[in-house]
Amino acid sequence: TKWPSAIERHDASGWTPLHIAALTGNRKFVKLLLENGDSPAYVRNKEGLSAFHIAAKEGNVEVLKEIIEACPGSYELSDNSGKTALHVAAESGAKDAVMYFLTRPEFEGLINEQDKEGNTPLHLAAIEGNYQILSLLGHSRGVDLNAKNKQGFTIMDIVFQTKEDDMHIGIWNLDPRRVKLAGEGDGDGDGKGKEGSNFVKQVKQAGDGNGDGKEGSKFVKQVSETNLLVATLIATVTFTAAFTVPGGFNQNGDVDEGLAVLGKKTAFHVIL
Repeated sequence: TKWPSAIERHDASGWTPLHIAALTGNRKFVKLLLENGDSPAYVRNKEGLSAFHIAAKEGNVEVLKEIIEACPGSYELSDNSGKTALHVAAESGAKDAVMYFLTRPEFEGLINEQDKEGNTPLHLAAIEGNYQILSLLGHSRGVDLNAKNKQGFTIMDIVFQTKEDDMHIGIWNLDPRRVKLAGEGDGDGDGKGKEGSNFVKQVKQAGDGNGDGKEGSKFVKQVSETNLLVATLIATVTFTAAFTVPGGFNQNGDVDEGLAVLGKKTAFHVIL
């Protein structure tokens, strides 16, 4: 029949009927197009975007559900830039799509996936200033808050560079064991991340009263004008770290079971 071939036809940009149905959020038409097989779901346009990518970008959750039901492996597709559907959703600010990805266990592997530039979905949310998405991803289980892209930047580096005049009060509660700025505390001696190091230096100067105090006062004023969503993200990281005991706990069944492994070490008490 001519019907199956018509389903996979595409225009000059590589868009198929399924791409367009995903764009418009027409779940019934998506279901109809996939009844004759899952192959349309794996067709990508000239940008490498599948229908699943398009639905994620537009936040069409019902279409995402329909595609996954018919084609369970379609979420693994990446576009020409190496971006998964979660990358695209985070970048475009599609909150509903991001929430959908975070509630389904099969998508857990996407949270720290890196594109060809080394950016995770968290990086892209920070770059675009999508702080609601940043907060959602930052609170999710298994997320790597210290992941670096190919420029050597973590998401915190990007946040502070993107919003130069919007310093975040949460920096005062930043726990260096969990969140790092590029070039700070890595111990690799590569000298990268100068902007991150300068930012940390500025925080220290503002906090310890070095100099004549003018720069410190100015900085503190800037810090008070914070983005609360990012502050919440940082506070959550710090709260989690506060209950993370270095070295873990004894689980050997002896009398000291449940006590800190490093409890008798001087350095352990210094950290606490």
